[in-house]
Amino acid sequence: MTRRLFIGPVPDDFDPTRDRAAGPWCFAGRESVCADWELLDFVEPFDTPGKLIAAEAQIAALVDDRVAEWADRLNDAHGLHRPYGFWRRYLSIWLWFVAMAAWARWRNTETLVERFGGDALEVPVLAGDEPDRNADFPTLMYRTLSDPGFQWRMDSAILALLAPPAWMLVPATPPAAVPDPAPAAPRKGTAALIRRMLPRLAFDHLPGVARGKPFYSLLLAVAPRRPAVPVEPPPAAAAESPFPTAFLEFFDGFLAHTAPDSIVGARFAALDREAARLRCAPGRLYVTNSRSPSDRERLIAAHAEMAGERLVNAQHGGWEGTAATVPWNRQAYGEDHAFLTWGWERQAYLPGRCLPFLAPALGALRDRHRERNAELLLVGARLAINGMRFDCVPRPRAMLRYRADKVRFLRALPDAVRPSARYRPYTRDRVDLEDGPYVLSRVPEVRSVDGDFDAAMTGCRLLALDHPGTTMHRAMAANVPMVCFWNRDDWPLCDEARPYFDALRDAGVLFHDPVEAAQRAGEIWDDVRGWWMRPEVVEAVGAWRHQFARTGPNVGLALAGTLWRLSRMGPNQARDAMPIPNGRWYASQTNSRVVH
Repeated sequence: MTRRLFIGPVPDDFDPTRDRAAGPWCFAGRESVCADWELLDFVEPFDTPGKLIAAEAQIAALVDDRVAEWADRLNDAHGLHRPYGFWRRYLSIWLWFVAMAAWARWRNTETLVERFGGDALEVPVLAGDEPDRNADFPTLMYRTLSDPGFQWRMDSAILALLAPPAWMLVPATPPAAVPDPAPAAPRKGTAALIRRMLPRLAFDHLPGVARGKPFYSLLLAVAPRRPAVPVEPPPAAAAESPFPTAFLEFFDGFLAHTAPDSIVGARFAALDREAARLRCAPGRLYVTNSRSPSDRERLIAAHAEMAGERLVNAQHGGWEGTAATVPWNRQAYGEDHAFLTWGWERQAYLPGRCLPFLAPALGALRDRHRERNAELLLVGARLAINGMRFDCVPRPRAMLRYRADKVRFLRALPDAVRPSARYRPYTRDRVDLEDGPYVLSRVPEVRSVDGDFDAAMTGCRLLALDHPGTTMHRAMAANVPMVCFWNRDDWPLCDEARPYFDALRDAGVLFHDPVEAAQRAGEIWDDVRGWWMRPEVVEAVGAWRHQFARTGPNVGLALAGTLWRLSRMGPNQARDAMPIPNGRWYASQTNSRVVH
C-alpha cells in the first residue's frame, strides 16, 4: 500500500503505521481521526532556544534589507517620494510576519526532506493556485494563521521546489475556505463621538487609558517640542546571507503575490489620502501603537513620523521585557523616542529608550486579591500549533507536551485539593487544539471557569500558571498567591529577565515540572496566605513585581509627569535617562519590593 505524507489536514483514513504528517497542525480540528496522534514523532527545525533566537535575528536582517527594496518599489508604483523611515514604519510588521511564516515553513520542509527524502511517498498538494491577494494586512495575517487552505498552498509551493525524486506530488481537493475575519466593531458612545470630533489625538493609544485621551492630548499640545531624529536606512549587510538563494526567490515571489491591496493597490491610495489630511505637529510627542495590525493606524503613525513627530510606544503584553526574542518590536525599541514599560529597562540587549512607568493597564488590579472561595485556578495559554511566528512560546511539537502537562499537574494534586481545582481555558482568540474539553475529560473532578476572569483570579485561594505572560503580570500586580510551572526551553527568557525568574524558583514559586508544582500546591493549601507572606517569597515576588508589574496609586498623575519629562528630552539626551517622577513621593507610590 502506498505510503503518504500529508502537509495539509489529515484524511479520515490516516494510518500512523504507514503515513506521515508534516506537523501537528495537520491534526488541527482533526484530532479524532487518529488515537494518540500526539505521540507521533514530528520534526521540529527550531527545537532549541538557540535555534529560535538565531532565526529571529536572521529574519530581522532580512526585513531590514527588504524594507529598503520595497520602499523604492512602492514609491515608484504610487508616484511618491516618501523617505525610508515612512515605509519602514508602515511595512515592517507585514515583512516580519511573512518572513517568519515563510522561513518556518521552508525549514520544516527541509527537515522533512532530510528525514524522509529517501522514502517513496505520495504527497497530496494544492497545485496551480497562487495564494489570493488580500484586502489588508489583518486579513493576510488571519489567513496565514487560521486558514488551512492558505497554509497548505504555501507548503505546496515550497514543496514544489524542495521535493526529492522519491516523492510523488499529487493534486488534492482544497478544504472549505475559511471566512475572512469579521471587521472591527465600530466605536460607540463617547469613544465614537471623540473620534468624529478629533480624528487624530496626540495621545492615541496606551493600554489601560481610555477616557483620559483628550486630557493627555491637551497636555502634549502644550508640552515642549524637540526635533525628531529621522530614521536612516541601516548600512548594507557585509556578511553573506544565511538564507539559501532558492528560499529568497520563493520569499520575494510570495511577497509579491500576497502583498495586501492596502500596500500595493488602490486601498493604499485611499488610506494614504485620509492619513495625509490629518494635521501633524513637528516635535510633538505622538503616543500610539505604531506596531498595530491596522493598516490605518500604522499609516497615520508613518505620516506623523515623516512630519517630525516623536513616536512613543508602550508595552502591551507580558512577553515584552521577558522573552528571548522580540519580533515586531525591534524598531519600537531602537527608533522610537521612547518605549514605556511595566518596570524593565532592557530586553535581549536591544538598544533603545525603554523606560519604566506606573502601568495603567495593571493599576486597576493593584493588590486586589481577597480570597472569596477556596479554589485553585489553573489558567492556560493559547494552543497555537502552526509555528508561523518566532515568539518565545512552545514550538508546534512542544505545544503537545505543554497541553499534556496541564493534565499531569491536575492529576498530581492531592485528593483533598483536586476537587477544588478549576480550569480557565484560553478564550481571547481561536485555538488550534482542543483545550477545555481535552483537560476536563481527563480530570473529571475539575470544572471549567467562565465569565469574569479578573473576579475569578482575584478571588481564588491559589492561582496556578503554566506559562509566563500577561496573566502572570496581572496576577502579580493583584498580589494573587500563585504556583507556576513550565518547561524552561519552551518559554525561553532573555538574559535580563532570567535572574528574577530564578529567584521565584529558589523561593518555591516557580517549578519546571508539573508534578513538583502540584506537590507544592498540596503542601501549602491549608495556609496559602501564610506561605505567600514568608520572607523569601515576599522578597522574590516583590522584586519581580517591581521589575515587570510596577503599579501604584495616582497613576494618572504619574503618567502626566512621565509624558512631560519625555517631551523635554532632546535627540542628544541619554536614551537611558529616567523621565519617571523622582523623589520621596514617587518612591512611596510604587509597590517596590513590598508585598502587602
